[in-house]
Order: sequence, then structure tokens, then C-alpha cells
Amino acid sequence: MPRSVVEALEGAFIRDSTNTRRFDGGTSYSAFQSKISSALSSIPSKSSIQSKLTFLHQQTSLSSCDDAVPISPKVPVQLPDRRALEQASEVFFAEINCIIYVLNQDRFFSSFDRIYDLQGPHQASTLATVHLIIALAQGSSESFETACLQTDAIIEEGTQESVEAFMLMRMIASPFTPPGYALASAMLSKILRRVLQCLCKEGPGQADIQPQLNTLFDEMQSWWAELPTHLHDCSTVAPSLLRTTLHLQLRYHYIVCLIARPYLFFLAFEQKFADEMVLKWAELGERANQNSIRILKTLQISGHLSSSFWLDVHHVLCAGLILLLRVLKNPALPSCLQEVYDFLPTLRITSHTRIGQFAVECFEMLEQNVQDGNEQR
Repeated sequence: MPRSVVEALEGAFIRDSTNTRRFDGGTSYSAFQSKISSALSSIPSKSSIQSKLTFLHQQTSLSSCDDAVPISPKVPVQLPDRRALEQASEVFFAEINCIIYVLNQDRFFSSFDRIYDLQGPHQASTLATVHLIIALAQGSSESFETACLQTDAIIEEGTQESVEAFMLMRMIASPFTPPGYALASAMLSKILRRVLQCLCKEGPGQADIQPQLNTLFDEMQSWWAELPTHLHDCSTVAPSLLRTTLHLQLRYHYIVCLIARPYLFFLAFEQKFADEMVLKWAELGERANQNSIRILKTLQISGHLSSSFWLDVHHVLCAGLILLLRVLKNPALPSCLQEVYDFLPTLRITSHTRIGQFAVECFEMLEQNVQDGNEQR
């Protein structure tokens, strides 16, 4: 490409072969290649191959692309409150970064004191990262907007930290996920973590978990009520975002089933001893299970359910387990039996696993027993 054309495109948004708008800035491919060419031309012709490679590495490493001069933010931005960042960082690494890995936890915390002790301007990527952590952990739109002010400076910076900052930014506002998805998903993950901690509690406090579960369920209902309309109604979602949106809903119903599972199990085998609380939670679990099965069938019909993706297999098996408990509670209920027939094709995607094979065999035996009973009548 002629140099004049390259210079004309520098710092502009251009469309690539996939029609995606990409920024062509100071660390673009053409600028990077120009740096390589410059480095190669300065190497003596009689130098060894090893010397050339070493020299080239030194000239083209990420740390040298900014010529060791930190690029300060073009828009003045202050560091967030230190205590607020400490709390947000704990949430971020415990509940978000472990799911979508972006930052090295040890490296981040080891540089924590240096970030706040540094006199003078901070790198744009550093400022953006700390504000993005608060945005993800606390759902702060103000922190996200503050981080976005550094976009131009981050692009010019061209370091590993700038790449990480953009990855965090993309988690919040990615073109491949619906708007608001990342924050909603992070909030739901926090609730799931607390539910698991509550259900897996051992010792004397185990008997007192019900009030905690009630509180968590109220939080889940609030989460669902505040979910944007486009994450509720999949008819308004683009086909490329269907799987992401449905999986978010599926996780919500999965957590409800997780809480209700002990009550469903109790009702299946000790129905005559069930009290009002057991009946209430069992009903919530049955409704969530019906919604889970509906979503899984929609994913399968649309081609978005994969037997090679362990999370899909996990959700299918969990939905099958709850359905089996529902059938055991009332084996003569026609609607439950019809759900068994309809769910079998979906359950069969798990047959490549040992537990999946066993689940399919159980459902097929149940189906056969019902048919034999009908013939005897």
C-alpha cells in the first residue's frame, strides 16, 4: 500500500473483508510492518541469524512499541476510590475473571500499590482497566463511560495492558453479545455463587439456610424483573445472538431448580408429609424445569445445542433429572409423560457420556413401562 494511503488511513475506522469496522491506529498492521522493515534494514548483512532474530524481537516486542514512553490519557481521568476498587477487584476475580479470563490476578494485585503510589500521569490502559473492573463488578455505567474516554489513548499505547483493557470493554459492550448481557450475566453469577455456598454449607448452620434461600430467590426475581426486554423476548434478538440470550435465561431457571431440587425429591418420595413450604418450592421448581426444557428444545431446533459443549450436556442432564423427579411424584399424569416423550430426542445428545447413556436408558424404560401399562388397560 502506498505510504500516502497508509498515512491517510491512520487513526480512522475502516471496514475489513468481513464488513466489520476496525480502527487503524498507531499500532495497526501496516505500522507494525513498517517497524519490522525499519529494524531489518538496520541490521548488518553479516550478522548471524540468531543476532537478527534477537534484534528483531527487541525492536518489535509489545514493550518497545511505545518506545518506553507511557501514553497519558488525553481526557483527564482520576483513579477511583482505592477501597471501592479493592472490593470490586475481589468480586471481579472471584466471579467474573474465573469465567472469562482476561487479567492475571497475581500481577494485578502485585501492582496495586504501585498504581496508587505513582506520582504523575498514569497510562490510559491502567485507568481504563480499574474503572472497567468497577463497571463489571458493580454494574456502574458511569465507570464504563469513564473508561471509554480513554479509547484513543489506549489504541495509541499498543501494550499488553491496552489489549486487556479492550477485552474488558468488549465484555460490557460486545457486538457479539446483546447490550447489557455481560453485566446481567455477572450479576447472575454472583447469585449462583451465593446459592451454592448456602446449599453446600455444613455444620450447625445447615438448618438455618431457608431464610437465606428466600432472600436469594427474591434477588433473582428482582434480577429477572430488571432484565432488559430484549433479553426476555427472543423474538427481537438477531439469530447470531439467540444462543447467548437463551443461555442467560436457562441459567436463571437452572438456579431456581437448584434451590427447589431437595423439595422436589422430598415430594417424590414423602408426598404425604409435605407442608406448605415444600409445595411452594416444588411448584417453583416444576415451572422452572418446564421453562428449561422449552429453552433447550428451542436451542436444539435452531441448531444451537451441541453435544460437544459440556455446558449444554450439563443443562440437558439437569433438566432431565428434575423431569424424572416430577414424573415420580405423579407417574400417571399425562402432561408429565408427554414431556418425557418430547424430551427424549434432546436427552439423547448426552448419550456419548456414561451418565447420559444411563439417563437415556432410564427414560426409555419409563416410556416402555407407560406403554405396557396402557396396553394392559
